[in-house]
Amino acid sequence: MAQQRDTIDSGMSHAPNHISTGNVLQTLPGRVGSLGTRTMTVTESLPNQRTFKISSTSLQEPIELKKPVKVAIIIPTLNEERGIGEVIDEIHGALDDSKVPVSDMNNTVIVPIKPGIVVVDGGSTDETINVVKNRREMLVRQRGRGYGHALVTGFRYAIDAFDPDVLVMMDADGTYDAADIPRLVMPILSDELDLVLGCRFDRMQPGAMTLANRIGNRILSWLAKRFLGVSVCDTQCGLRALTPDLVEAFNGHANGMSFATEMLADAEEASARIAEISIIYRPRIGRTKLSPLRDGARIACIILRLLRDYKPLLFFGSLGLVCTLAGLALGLNVILEWVSTGTVTSIPTAILTGLLFGAGVQLASLGLLADMIKGQRPQKRLPPISPGSMSLK
Repeated sequence: MAQQRDTIDSGMSHAPNHISTGNVLQTLPGRVGSLGTRTMTVTESLPNQRTFKISSTSLQEPIELKKPVKVAIIIPTLNEERGIGEVIDEIHGALDDSKVPVSDMNNTVIVPIKPGIVVVDGGSTDETINVVKNRREMLVRQRGRGYGHALVTGFRYAIDAFDPDVLVMMDADGTYDAADIPRLVMPILSDELDLVLGCRFDRMQPGAMTLANRIGNRILSWLAKRFLGVSVCDTQCGLRALTPDLVEAFNGHANGMSFATEMLADAEEASARIAEISIIYRPRIGRTKLSPLRDGARIACIILRLLRDYKPLLFFGSLGLVCTLAGLALGLNVILEWVSTGTVTSIPTAILTGLLFGAGVQLASLGLLADMIKGQRPQKRLPPISPGSMSLK
């Protein structure tokens, strides 16, 4: 990468042998004890509850691995001096010396987590950079601008620097609870999912989101579900865990807040396994930089653009159908007049009817052509699912 970097301390060593998330149980050495009759029961399954609740029974000296899995937490910042320090401290408090259960069809083991924080700064003019340096975290200076560009920069930097097993994106304003991170990474380490999102609405604290923002988020999520086929209830949540392989599927056209929606569309197009987990959402620390109307309009435009790119037949076909129906509605009286009298008195209406019918046919043809071109375009796909992975059902 040609990024300008200011590295203080990565907090994670680069391992010579990459640990594949699909085969984490076979490649991690250092087992201690025996499995016994360790079992895991999923008491709430997807997609109804979208929440994993795992309980253990008959536990007898579970297998514990000494070698940790590496979790990279990417945090974009821009003038977040009031919140970034607390977020970093909370991450270390929640993840340092923490362990998560990882399962396949045959085993369940306890795996320690080794966190590494990458702060991507977009040109802060306050004390944000000094706060990060004082905590000796890895700092990356962002060359471009925007939330989405910062995340992609952090993802690629983390992958190049220390080859993590899981990537986590998180905001610097204290709205998300770091204690939720192990719950997000566990299904990925078990090779059950490729992308795990937080869902903020069930456990939202008072004052964390205005009514207008809540309604807007619901509308945007509905639009994404209806037109893009992304079946999640909170498409704008900024706390997510994903596999490093999924980064290659991101097209990166949206550099701003609309990247959250484009990221989901790209993951869906790559046939990624996606699910949501209910998380805590708190009032932010410091002033918000979001504009509900401006950012909401941008996200709505991104949804339309993604619909055009990923489902061109639906996009252009719908426009063509609207034009055809409008032409039919306008031209019905003209047609009836011509049939009954053999003449047409409203020439402008007849011309407009013909134009609308012609536009409808052209748009439908354009949709068919775009759909054929899309079918010939190579698609970015994730590696095949490894055999023997456990299904959460």
